[in-house]
Amino acid sequence: MVKRLKASVTILALIAYTTLLIVFDVTHDMHAYTSQIGYIAIVLFALWQRRWLFYALGFMVGAHIVVDWIAVGTFPVDAFLESLMLVAIALVLYYVTSMRHEATTRLEHSNNLMKYIIHHNNAAVAVHDRDLKYVYVSQAYLKQYRVSDEDIIGKHHYEVFPDLPQKWRDVHQKALKGESSSHPRDPFPRADGRVDYTRWECIPWYQEDGEIGGFIVYTEVINEQLEIEKKLEESRDELLRLMENLPIGIAVHSRDESMSFSYMNDNFPRIFGTTKDTLMQTNLWDVMFDASNESHRELMKTIQRDMKSESQERMRWLDIPITVNGKKTYVSMYSSSNLAGDELITTVIDVTEQKLREDEIKAMSYQDFVTGVPNRQYFSDRFSEFDDAKAYPIGMLLVDINGLKLINDAFGFSAGTQALRQVAAAISDASGDKGVFARVGSDEFALLMPHTTDEAIESMKATIYQNVQAIAFDQIELSISIGTAKKSDAEKTIGEIYKIAEEDMLKRKVLETQSSRSRAIEAILATLTDKHVVEKVHSERVADISRDIGEALNLNAESVRELRMAGMLHDIGKIATPDNLLSKPSQLTDSEWPIMKEHTLHGYNILRAADEYSGLAVYALTHHEYYDGSGYPKGLKGEDIPLFSRIIAVADAFEAMTANRPYRKALTHAAALKELKRHAGTQFDPHVLDAFERSVYPSLKPIET
Repeated sequence: MVKRLKASVTILALIAYTTLLIVFDVTHDMHAYTSQIGYIAIVLFALWQRRWLFYALGFMVGAHIVVDWIAVGTFPVDAFLESLMLVAIALVLYYVTSMRHEATTRLEHSNNLMKYIIHHNNAAVAVHDRDLKYVYVSQAYLKQYRVSDEDIIGKHHYEVFPDLPQKWRDVHQKALKGESSSHPRDPFPRADGRVDYTRWECIPWYQEDGEIGGFIVYTEVINEQLEIEKKLEESRDELLRLMENLPIGIAVHSRDESMSFSYMNDNFPRIFGTTKDTLMQTNLWDVMFDASNESHRELMKTIQRDMKSESQERMRWLDIPITVNGKKTYVSMYSSSNLAGDELITTVIDVTEQKLREDEIKAMSYQDFVTGVPNRQYFSDRFSEFDDAKAYPIGMLLVDINGLKLINDAFGFSAGTQALRQVAAAISDASGDKGVFARVGSDEFALLMPHTTDEAIESMKATIYQNVQAIAFDQIELSISIGTAKKSDAEKTIGEIYKIAEEDMLKRKVLETQSSRSRAIEAILATLTDKHVVEKVHSERVADISRDIGEALNLNAESVRELRMAGMLHDIGKIATPDNLLSKPSQLTDSEWPIMKEHTLHGYNILRAADEYSGLAVYALTHHEYYDGSGYPKGLKGEDIPLFSRIIAVADAFEAMTANRPYRKALTHAAALKELKRHAGTQFDPHVLDAFERSVYPSLKPIET
């Protein structure tokens, strides 16, 4: 429509011009005016509609010459020269306007392209002019900084972000002076209290004349990245803490003969009878082997060669003989490549006890030295003797003691050995001369019954259960799991029969173990409090005070119940503490304190054995940690100590100070509170102590003596 209008107007203008030209030139009046009109018309056409310029120009020149020729009767040289001048002017105008139009179009295209690129950039980008007004801005910029008004082009930067810190305003001024600035992680406190962490760069941009036109800000909010880094750091720290507390040695080192270490936990050098500093300054081979011993040199070369290989099968070295503090020791080592593949992760286990035990078993041949009953080798050999048609069907019973480790942790290994012997005797009495009985594992026994029946197997199983249940072991009810299998022909191998019985035993063990362990823990607590009345009163009062503090801290009902149970069981590990220390009428000596402190670790091991109490194990372990990090056993600090442990610590200390002990009189409540407050922030959590003083202390009554 617009093009048609321009064409129509152009045609009408040409007709009007021709008419005027004929009228004035024919009368020879105002000839100069017609020429001027021609100049003006050409300029207007050139500026308005360049497409019609040459059509109009050709028409006008021809009309001008023809009219003048007719008017004067001869060829109009002046008109011709004037027309040539008009053509020259028109060409110049056309060239100038064309160049200007092309430059304008190119600039507009570049501007639109720049705007599109920045707007759709995945990074947060903002371009400002010298007046700090927005020229371009990316969508990511608006999204990251939660700018709701997208139409910010032309607005002042500080109008959009009035809370912008002075340090960044200074950066902008530096950019306007030609300086570039950046920061990898910079906190940006917002007016609403939030803090955004950013990675940014601010650089100047230049105009065609070389002058600074403004600055460009590239920025990225990295809150999520920092949170991920924090979690990774926490995971790394937790992994390191875990490795430091593992009973095995762990180290990361190079593959070559130098075996340069980049990490090792405390147990790694301890197993070799040395220190971290020594291993870092020398090498492991000098510690492990005697260079003058030929067999040691060969073994060292073998290990060094295996470490350079890519075969995981070759990176297992069992029962390596070494000398630690003048004693012959055995260790087993296992290596694997790290993720990068340039280092090895090596674990080492002291297998001396295991190795010696194996040697003793071999030396004793068929006799189990702990229980006095036959051993596994005897059992295997006799099974082979029975494996023929004359003995079919053969019944097998596998008996496993549930919770033997719990007994070891609570009462010591001697108590575990006693329980093992009592169970062995109970099974031996039940089996009599009806089969071959042996101990085949650390807490596992097996019974072979030749020429048997299903009824006889079930009857034997019931008798064994009955005999074991009759054992009285310091208020703990011993529990076993029994699996059975039967071999009636030669189709099944010895190993298959054993596996069937083992799988049956494991199924029953899953059902029976947890309940038996829970009962065992209850019995351990009863044993402790029955032996030591002071401990009974102490545990009950600590449980009640802990509960009251939990309520004062507005813990929910379930947490309060758990807290009270944690308080009741916090000293259960003292069951493994010698009685003479628990009942000692005087203060403990420096050599006795380390033994007493072990009750936290014993309590942890006891409680984590049963699912029902495993969640409370950490409180038994950490209730003697100090708020300033000077406590034991782990030296935890502040809120790294579980809240329940911090609560129990206050209740435990208050109860201990306000109760009579054989070696001192009880403090008054006021004196005990004063002592607690004196250690606020060092031994005790001030927040917990404040809750105790405010809501619990006023209602406490002195212990009746």
